[in-house]
Amino acid sequence: MSAEVYQYSNPELFMSWPKRRAEPAEVIALPGVAPDLDHGLIEAVLSRIQKKDARAEYWRDHVAILFEVMVERGLPEAVAEAVLRDHLIKVRKIHADRMAMPEHRRTVERSPINFDAPPPVGTEIAIGGKVARVVAVEPYIRKDGAETLIIRWDIEGRKATSGLRAKSVIWETQDV
Repeated sequence: MSAEVYQYSNPELFMSWPKRRAEPAEVIALPGVAPDLDHGLIEAVLSRIQKKDARAEYWRDHVAILFEVMVERGLPEAVAEAVLRDHLIKVRKIHADRMAMPEHRRTVERSPINFDAPPPVGTEIAIGGKVARVVAVEPYIRKDGAETLIIRWDIEGRKATSGLRAKSVIWETQDV
């Protein structure tokens, strides 16, 4: 592990911004070259850990494992370091944004419906403790004219809809 990666995994430096090098690295983490990391998930996990030492230990292990995996998969060490540097900055940004919210909105729970692309028909996820299956994905034009998608769900025999990202579903009324 290089000194720079150790710096990011060092517990004393975890809670403060990383020190800058005299000459910045020329390597940039390029999408597609390095793995996509879920910055929000890691921030949520770290936010649930109460003790500072435990958070630092989790971060050290997280960084060490990621670095080892990236190098084993053939990424040059400089690229792996750039990816981890970018990961740290993004995790810290998510945390700062969450801490700037009013306390009642600082939830770290992720919404169960959180898709970047439309899920394939038949995809099953848990929504509210129930198994929800995607029945259809349909185009939809909002009132402001923007095009989006509506996901139609079958949740234990009841029909519901949602967008690609939602905290809950909209239940369809049952005709009597």
